[in-house]
Amino acid sequence: MIDQSCGHGVPSGSTVRSDADGTIHSTAPDGTQTVFPPCAHPAVLARPTASSAATTSGSTQLPGAEVMPSWVEYSGTNAPSNGGRRWFNGIDGQWAVPAKPTTDGAIIYFFNGLVDKLDPNNHTEIIQPVLQYGKGPNGGGNYWVISSWWVQAGTGNYLYTNPIRVNVGDTIYGIVAAGSGDCNASGQCSLWAIEVCGTSDCSKASTNAILFLSSTDKSYQRAYQGVLEAYNVTTCNYFPSDGAMAFGSTHLYQPPATGSLNQYVEMYNSATWSTPSLNTLWNQGPHNCSFGGGVFSRGTTLDY
Repeated sequence: MIDQSCGHGVPSGSTVRSDADGTIHSTAPDGTQTVFPPCAHPAVLARPTASSAATTSGSTQLPGAEVMPSWVEYSGTNAPSNGGRRWFNGIDGQWAVPAKPTTDGAIIYFFNGLVDKLDPNNHTEIIQPVLQYGKGPNGGGNYWVISSWWVQAGTGNYLYTNPIRVNVGDTIYGIVAAGSGDCNASGQCSLWAIEVCGTSDCSKASTNAILFLSSTDKSYQRAYQGVLEAYNVTTCNYFPSDGAMAFGSTHLYQPPATGSLNQYVEMYNSATWSTPSLNTLWNQGPHNCSFGGGVFSRGTTLDY
């Protein structure tokens, strides 16, 4: 769980970095600088097979924060050894905004992204472009919004861009990419871009939420092409009423095994993607919905 006081919204286009003690520095596109203090509360990131956890006072529900077994379904892969360069330098894909749920009151997140550990139940950081329904710590309501997120367990802080409203049927483009020439051989990159767009033209500020992450000491070793995360779901009617989400047109990148690190080798088809996995605690009682799905060429379908 992550304390709500440790979440901070920033304008799209902001550049953020974290000190060793957890202090966050943010520079907005207009040059305004903001400093967020270290989080005083421990954090536990959501993980695919995490067990149930009780909500505590002040905790909040966000991509990466466990207050119940929140990752419902997901398809992921680990970085191959790649000559010792076992990390990714980018992922991108697209998905359509689904129908609204029949019943409001839950928080629903769909996203792709990268995490910092090969073990899916041991990651401490996630960078993710997110589609959200419901009121979360970044706002929102009974409608769909997009935001870019950086969530940490080590410090407890998390950053998100201010939400942008999108409509049912819109195509969402989710992109995570390291800056060219900004990574060392261990995969620690001095700049990452986390971007989610509500149209194919990501240059339109009105439909583009981008967050620049500077000077991270993490390397991102596991990728997810599609995740459904949910909170406050008590019946299947809290999921979108069309019953399935398709993530497609996914590209996954690594540096070459030898030579320059300033390259992006597209390796989606050489990755071993997991068939959509279900957190078994969801497959019980009122949570036992029409879960399932599959992996197809450059994508995955998550059924609910």
